[in-house]
Amino acid sequence: MMHNEAKSASKSSLNQVLYEVTSEKIMELQRQKDVLSRHYSDVLKTADASDDLIQEIEILYQGIKEAPVQHKQNLNMESARLFIGSVAKDPSTSEQLLRHWIASFRKEIQYSTCKCTYTYMYGKRLRDELSEAETSALDDEFHAVSKKRKEQITEREKTIKELEKRVFEAGQINSDAFKAFLDKTLDMGEVKIKKVLDTARMNTGLFCKKLLEDDITVSGLKTCVEGLLGCDLLNAEKQTTLRQLMESEPYLQDLATLLSSRIKAVKYWNWPEKGVHVDVRRSIAGRYRAFLDEDIITALFLQYIGAQFAIHMKGELRKMFIMIYEPFANHTRKLPRRTMSIEELRCNIHLESFLSVLPSGMQNQAQFSYEDNGNSKNTTANTKNSLIHLLATEAQLHKVIKPDQPFTVVRTDMEWFGPSIEHESIKIVLQFLGVTDVWVDFMMRFLNVPMTFQKDVSEDVRIRRRGVPISHQLSALFGECILFMMEAAVKHQTGIRLYRVHDDFWFWDSHQDKVVQAWRVMNEYASLTNLRFNAEKSGSAVINGQDNSILLSTASFGPLPLPQARVWWGFLVFREDGLFQIDHALIEPHIEEMRQKLQSSKTVLSWVNVYNKYISFFMQGFGSCAKVLGTQHLDQIGKCMQMIQRRVFHEQNGNALAALKKQFEVFQSTDMLDMWAYWPLPAGGLGMKNYLMDIGALRETFIKVEHTDFTDLPKEDKVLWEEQEKKKEENRKNLQLSIRDLQDPSNARYNQRYFLLPQTFVTYCSGRETLHRHWRLRFLVLLDIVDLAHPVELNANVNTQLNNLQLGDVNDVITAKRVVSHYNNQLGKACGTLEFLDMALIPKSLVQTLNKAKVQWDA
Repeated sequence: MMHNEAKSASKSSLNQVLYEVTSEKIMELQRQKDVLSRHYSDVLKTADASDDLIQEIEILYQGIKEAPVQHKQNLNMESARLFIGSVAKDPSTSEQLLRHWIASFRKEIQYSTCKCTYTYMYGKRLRDELSEAETSALDDEFHAVSKKRKEQITEREKTIKELEKRVFEAGQINSDAFKAFLDKTLDMGEVKIKKVLDTARMNTGLFCKKLLEDDITVSGLKTCVEGLLGCDLLNAEKQTTLRQLMESEPYLQDLATLLSSRIKAVKYWNWPEKGVHVDVRRSIAGRYRAFLDEDIITALFLQYIGAQFAIHMKGELRKMFIMIYEPFANHTRKLPRRTMSIEELRCNIHLESFLSVLPSGMQNQAQFSYEDNGNSKNTTANTKNSLIHLLATEAQLHKVIKPDQPFTVVRTDMEWFGPSIEHESIKIVLQFLGVTDVWVDFMMRFLNVPMTFQKDVSEDVRIRRRGVPISHQLSALFGECILFMMEAAVKHQTGIRLYRVHDDFWFWDSHQDKVVQAWRVMNEYASLTNLRFNAEKSGSAVINGQDNSILLSTASFGPLPLPQARVWWGFLVFREDGLFQIDHALIEPHIEEMRQKLQSSKTVLSWVNVYNKYISFFMQGFGSCAKVLGTQHLDQIGKCMQMIQRRVFHEQNGNALAALKKQFEVFQSTDMLDMWAYWPLPAGGLGMKNYLMDIGALRETFIKVEHTDFTDLPKEDKVLWEEQEKKKEENRKNLQLSIRDLQDPSNARYNQRYFLLPQTFVTYCSGRETLHRHWRLRFLVLLDIVDLAHPVELNANVNTQLNNLQLGDVNDVITAKRVVSHYNNQLGKACGTLEFLDMALIPKSLVQTLNKAKVQWDA
């Protein structure tokens, strides 16, 4: 209990300051709103009672001039003063002009009132959110446990029991057999391979020595802070502390010095004997994961070491793989993509996803997360999307160029991969790759963490003997090294490239026997390392060359021993036409949960945050739109999102905004503008996502897409082949050469025989994947992700207002432009400007905090 009280007190300190600052400013906004409302009510009442147009103008002008709250005005008050003093009293001034000025004055009053109202409403929503954060700690301790909550607690307990069963006892592996397998994979009997491996080991030894000697710089430490902020390891409270740390250069310098000393004495480092608490948290996908609740300094220490090793090992393993298995990659990497053959593109694309969860530099540590954490640079989601597009493109290509052969696909991942990795297998692989004993010993101590699932870390402490702690760079490194060796073994024995993101594997080929052999190699490796494949996520599919354009059923399974289940990812299932279908059954569990989560939201902004997270979650599960998937994919997304909206907001016929207005009393007495709800949070709106705007913008781009497959290219082949043969024949005639002359090695033109000898159409077609430009260009085009169409061009005045808002984030700027266009600038017209928010009365730090807020999914 004392632990909770201390945590609550610590958490409250920052919130309390923000709350007091915000409350004072909201009181000022309330005062301004009330006095301005009373003032203009009296002004309008007096103006309405006047039956003289000039007098009405004077009343309105004076009322605006003497308003107790002054806003930036749309009306030129100096021009108004001059008009009233001279022109208005001119007998020749028309009634029409007088009424025009009256309308302008009344509109100015409307603008001022609207600005005041929305500034107050915005500030009040911020304070409500902060007030809720203050009371949530108590709610967590004393609340009635709902049926849903009980179910979640049960799932959490199941996760803990499964982890306890796995991680506290080491499994058995045959070390000699595993070492022999590694030696066979990287055949030390071959001089070239031995040289490559020896060089990698030497480089790694030098790196290990240098890491012990170098000091950590402040800039290097900052990248580690950003890395921790971008992953899921630390809870919200510690992330807030890290953000504050980023603002203090002296603290960073002191911390860098401390961590440098720790690294120099790394052979003495160990976890605290009292153990480390394990924080089991739930994600939006419904899975529970166990995070070490370590202190911030330890987290930064491990992050720095992990990042340094990850960057180094990624570079060495990549060089090793290229030099042994992809000898032409060094050449193709320097070529523009549009000049590569399809086969060269495959090599290039594979290397782009190779070891993708490891950073390439200190600046991109935050680009991998186990879950979607709102990071647009999240490598996991982006790479998996690109693999979906590649698979669909390969399937469409196969149907055209190899219609008589089955195209076989396998997708799988490891069962409980992180908690199941044997420490002995990690040690063997690290030593095999040249990591020195000092660092191997440290890494073993890191893995053997004393841990407890109890809140009081002094109770039930047990030493971890198996598996790796989640969301640590070192853990990602260990997993990648283990799976790299599997990838190398498959390439060595079958020639097949495994496309992999962490422990999620995809592979395919037009030769079914190779796919089966690859699966056997993977199972052999898994057996040696005491790992298992996840049956629930493993599947196979076979695509045939016949026209399946009207068939939308799931692809048939591959032959045994391949997994006998369908191939799927996210909410997508692989179809027999080589494209993907959204499976509503996979969405179903999340719909009711979203509805309950929204209904239990106690503040407007928490409601919006939950809504936005779910919209992003669903959209990510549907996959990004590539040209190969065509408009059918976009149509599926649109229909599915409408279905979700209707189910979640069935009482409002699918209208999310109507549901928001109904749930919160404040909106029932205010005629809230739709545009304000979707206006970006940093600009004074609620920041709701409007998925229909994005779908509409994608559809605009798809209108210009000409091709979504390869079906027209065989006809083009025939035309190009005939033109080629005609040119060859003309050249032979001009050079007075016969076919026999070109076959004679002694002939001076013998070296040009390829360009002059006749070629059969079959031979010409055999170069589709290795030679022909029109095939490679189409392959590239189909892989293109369809971008959202640019927003409609806005007038100069609106653009100026948007620039003055200084939104900063380019996505916020684009969203703002799209919202202005979609809602016909409803908010700007009501307030007279988009700069309606008085930011002097809004705490910027609070806006930034709420904009980055994460949802507690197990609340």
